[in-house]
Amino acid sequence: MTGPAPPHPTISLGALTIRPATCEVIVGARRLVLEPQVMRVLAMLARDAGTVVSRDELVARCWDGRSVSEDAINRVISRLRKLAVETAAFELQTQRKVGYRLVAIPPVASAEEARPEANAPLPAARRSRWPAAAAAAALVLLLLGLAAWILSASLGARSATKSLAIHVTADRPGDRAGVQAFTSNLRQSLLRVRGLRLLDGAATGTPDLTIDGSFGSTRERPILLTLKDGSDGSAIWSGRFARSPLLLPEQQRAVAAAVRYVAVWLSDRGGGEPSAREPERSDVSALVADGLQQWQTGREKREQGKPSLAMEHYAVASAKADAALALDPESPRALMLRYQIDLLPAYPRPGETVPAFRNRLQRADEMLTRALSADPDDPAVLVAAARDFGRAADWAAAGALLRRAVRLGPSSADANTWYAFHLALVGRCREGLRYARKGVELDPGSSWRRRAIPRLMQGAGDTSGALRDYARLLRDDRANGVLAYETYLVALSGGRGRLAQLATFLRHDLWQGDPPPGILAVVDRAEAAAAHRDGRAAAFDRLLDQEFRATLENRKPVSASTAGDTMFALAYEYAHARRVDRALDALTRAHDAGSTYLPWALPFGSHEFPPPLRSDPRYRALWLTPTAWAELMRERETTSLATAASRS
Repeated sequence: MTGPAPPHPTISLGALTIRPATCEVIVGARRLVLEPQVMRVLAMLARDAGTVVSRDELVARCWDGRSVSEDAINRVISRLRKLAVETAAFELQTQRKVGYRLVAIPPVASAEEARPEANAPLPAARRSRWPAAAAAAALVLLLLGLAAWILSASLGARSATKSLAIHVTADRPGDRAGVQAFTSNLRQSLLRVRGLRLLDGAATGTPDLTIDGSFGSTRERPILLTLKDGSDGSAIWSGRFARSPLLLPEQQRAVAAAVRYVAVWLSDRGGGEPSAREPERSDVSALVADGLQQWQTGREKREQGKPSLAMEHYAVASAKADAALALDPESPRALMLRYQIDLLPAYPRPGETVPAFRNRLQRADEMLTRALSADPDDPAVLVAAARDFGRAADWAAAGALLRRAVRLGPSSADANTWYAFHLALVGRCREGLRYARKGVELDPGSSWRRRAIPRLMQGAGDTSGALRDYARLLRDDRANGVLAYETYLVALSGGRGRLAQLATFLRHDLWQGDPPPGILAVVDRAEAAAAHRDGRAAAFDRLLDQEFRATLENRKPVSASTAGDTMFALAYEYAHARRVDRALDALTRAHDAGSTYLPWALPFGSHEFPPPLRSDPRYRALWLTPTAWAELMRERETTSLATAASRS
């Protein structure tokens, strides 16, 4: 049996210095302490950097070959992925069904190191002997400049650190102590935002940003904050935070909102190193990793039409999250686990009362608020804040936070996947495919993440490719009713033949004539839609009406994660059934809920809602209000025209 990895001297990995003997990693001026088992795996992968190491070999060399659970391995790998994001010194790549490979990221030279010596002229003989070398160097610089320009165009150019000044005054003399405490909390959160430098009262010069406000400690005298552009004093954002018995303390809400909008403004501007933080407790990390695994399993069971099993896994995940928060109430990872558990599904769970459902969503909002204060630059926190903006139809702010999440966490599977979905929303599906594939590469075991690729393919107009990819996913996860339903919606846009092929594939190819109830429901739906195309409309109309009523009554709307998304899909089906009034009713409800469930069906998409709905004046008017929707449609139209011009 192979023994554990022996002690090893210091290892250099890109910008990272690894000290196995003391379980330390050093990057720049930061020192992080790892758990011994995490250090063993990191040291082993670092020594074999660039080589794929199987899970069996990992166990043999780092666990002395003894029996070890999948959760234990996954927990260590998860911690290393977080370390990769925190240090930007390496990537941990997963080779599906093979193992892991660690790839070092070369350190970036500082501007001072890259600058030629000012007073070191090249000797004349060398200048004349090596013109080719000079030309080659110029070519390299040109290519580097081109690469930087491309990166700037995709995610925004990284610029110098921005400065921010805070000026909060007291409404009354008795509030001065409160102002000091509030300003201190605000500064502590903003200090964790990369690319931001906080100015003190003695600083001179004009800051790039200012936060002005007044502090009140009663409901009648709330906290008022305004984020301003330092150059001209124009307001970027303002907020009012009054005391409420139903919400988190107003100071905490104000801090979270301020850091969120600072991050939006900095999205394409700020860079810089992450601030120094204490390493997360190993017991908290273990609880969060176990809880996340349970939550993911619960989501898979829900999609497979097994709600009772899903609830069992959700309950275990919930207990893990609560235990982690009891140990560290401000752990960003524990807060985000609790947030994810509480957020979905965005309709009552089986047996959940409406008040309990509302309390669950309110608790999710509280977790996000606390996480924004605790670590506003954590990629998972930025993604959650972006999704929150999206639900409020503030897609510009959502996109800004997602760009920042990808830039600060290039190895975050969630950041890449959700940015891909955002790009699909604004019509940039081909660009989004790159990020969708990156998300799958980082987390290949997630069925939900793998579905992003055919979604983006459909958005880019490749229906045949999307259906082929969906078929591959269904072979790997054949009981997933949500996946089958998505495939049906794509087939619906392709005509009767594809609907019939899908029904045959699901019933016979996957299940040899005996599909389970969740898959059989999709088979019946596809066959009814195909029959409707042949003039036999009764079965399809009856099926759609039944689900429409069930969704209105909060009775098991299983087609999507939210009732709004279910209404959007129903509107698409009603439109294909040529039932314009009911399609408009469902689409209006989805629109009011902020749903953009099928970006490829939105105006200027590859498979926009079909006529006669599209030619109805009420349909066109729907996308003109409110202003946020009209702006989104203009962006989609601009993207569509640019794409058409590039192809011609």
